[in-house]
Amino acid sequence: MRCPAVGDPWRAPGWVLDAQRAARTQLIPAPRQVPQSLKVHITKKQRELALLTTEVQQLQSDVTWYLKTTLDSYRKSLKLGGQYDLNTVFQLVQLWFSSDQEPSYKEVNAAMSKLAVEVPSHKFVPLVHQLVARIGQLQDEGSGFQKALHELVRRLAIDHPYHTLYQVFAVSNNGRVRAGNQRVMQSAVDNDKVQAAKAMLEQLRARGGRNGLCDIIPEMGDMIEAYIKLAETPATPADKAKKGADLPGNLRKRTLHDLRRVPVLSHALEVRTSCDYAPGSFPYFHHFENSIEYVGGINLPKKIKCVGSNGRTYTQLVKAGNDDMRQDAVMEQLFVLVNHLLRKSPSTRRRGLRMTTYKVIPFTPHTGMLEWVEETTPLMHYLCGESGDGGAHRKYRPNDMPHRQCRSHIQNSPDLRQAYDHVCSRFQPVLHHFFLEKFQQPSDWFSRRLAFTRSVAVSSIVGYLVGLGDRHSSNILLDRRSAEVVHIDLGVAFEQGKLLSTPELVPFRLTRDLLDGMGVCGVEGPMRRCCEETIRVLRESKGALLTIVEVFIHDPLYKWGLSPARAGQRQREEFADELPVEMPHVTETGAGAGAGGTNADTGRTNVDAERVLLRVQQKLAGYVEGEILGVQGQVQHLMREAMDHDKLCRMFVGWAAWV
Repeated sequence: MRCPAVGDPWRAPGWVLDAQRAARTQLIPAPRQVPQSLKVHITKKQRELALLTTEVQQLQSDVTWYLKTTLDSYRKSLKLGGQYDLNTVFQLVQLWFSSDQEPSYKEVNAAMSKLAVEVPSHKFVPLVHQLVARIGQLQDEGSGFQKALHELVRRLAIDHPYHTLYQVFAVSNNGRVRAGNQRVMQSAVDNDKVQAAKAMLEQLRARGGRNGLCDIIPEMGDMIEAYIKLAETPATPADKAKKGADLPGNLRKRTLHDLRRVPVLSHALEVRTSCDYAPGSFPYFHHFENSIEYVGGINLPKKIKCVGSNGRTYTQLVKAGNDDMRQDAVMEQLFVLVNHLLRKSPSTRRRGLRMTTYKVIPFTPHTGMLEWVEETTPLMHYLCGESGDGGAHRKYRPNDMPHRQCRSHIQNSPDLRQAYDHVCSRFQPVLHHFFLEKFQQPSDWFSRRLAFTRSVAVSSIVGYLVGLGDRHSSNILLDRRSAEVVHIDLGVAFEQGKLLSTPELVPFRLTRDLLDGMGVCGVEGPMRRCCEETIRVLRESKGALLTIVEVFIHDPLYKWGLSPARAGQRQREEFADELPVEMPHVTETGAGAGAGGTNADTGRTNVDAERVLLRVQQKLAGYVEGEILGVQGQVQHLMREAMDHDKLCRMFVGWAAWV
């Protein structure tokens, strides 16, 4: 007789089924009973969670409503007003950018799309750098931020092509890194932005518009490519020896000329509220002159001359190197806005206080064009000559210690303070002779010396607020006509100078030669008064200035800092032709990670941006070493630090603190 299968309930006898039920009961325990007290606790927490969820949703709804209401108020203000447009548009864009990626802000971005259509487009031109820097692809974009942004940038490009398209081209070229220079900005390449910029250029070219973009974009592309090729053309040893070369054949007049829809890049083309940029209303590019000149520096920037259709020759500097020229462009943009704040105050406007600015147009992460400021000379060239042992010091103080000997003495001395004091006793300032040479009429001499003092005061205070570093005397130009100072090479900003291999210890450059140019009063005269007026006006405009800085520092294309390797190389590269390989007082231990390093690390960049904004807030509040100082007290403290010999003797030897 065959035994039925144990697992077959239809054929198994009753005693087998009972055994199976018992086994299942033992293997699968019965569900435990939840105590009544725990049930009450769980129910209570679920109710609390529901209430909090409802509260958060209500709060989010309120925030969205307030944002929409604020944007609508800004829209009305910008449509009807005119006096406070600059502050309003910065506040508007800062508020919009702070909520750009929130999916729940679709209504806010829809309101922004409406605002971008109704508000006159010229009011957004001051922020075109920051707007274009945020464009991206439109696919799978829930909040509608990119849609609103694209509409605004397209409108700016159509209405003001010569103030917008260069930035779009720069973003489209963000992935271009020349051979042999792969480390430059490689980490900052954002293919999403590059593709979005290229697509926008194609759409604009196909669409045309009131200013004829179908003709402007091809000619502008040819112009930019010519500048990039010129910047990246390597210099032969023979070219370096004679400090010049012939223009490459593919850029000569026979092949590149008469771009009638492209204005001369360094021409100051004003923003036109009528949006009318018809051909003939501006000097367009005619041709390059046939020779180029190499300007000193590790990257050998090229000085070229561009001839416009008006017959005028424009001198320009074409640069390719390791530094991101977009930083210079953003800093110049900030200086222009600071000038706007200084013009609004009667006291600073009466004194003519301003920062001297120039035009900077980046083309790729490592190439760009800078306007050549005519009739200027580097401060170092006038004082010590191009060789370092000539100039006014050799002319008027022939028995003093030569500049190179001063540098060598400090560099090789174990006691920096003693060596610095010795050099100062043997190297006397001579800058006051500049005014006696150039301005022989007493009235001219007095007015030009006053203009020099005022420009030093403004540039010192503004440079302190934005943390501008690397202010050696080759990065400060002296205008031979107005005697004002012009600051160049603005890549070390927001206190990145403190992260260099030899950290910078002074807030701005106020060395003995600069004091000598101010006359017998030194800082106790127009210098102190202009510093106080400048910082007073910027304190009064703190809200507007902080909004401006906040928009700038959250720029996604802004390179925040110097990498450890770059921090160690920058000072050596700038003075590679002057300093020996062995530099005892230049160490790598002072190199930090930089203010964020690269933009690839978004979280780190945001943290550093907040840190910079907090530091600017502290400076505007007068917070110094644990206490709040008034305007006079803060200026006194800064001047004392800038002239402190204990700090100056420890500055990088190439900074030449004794000059």
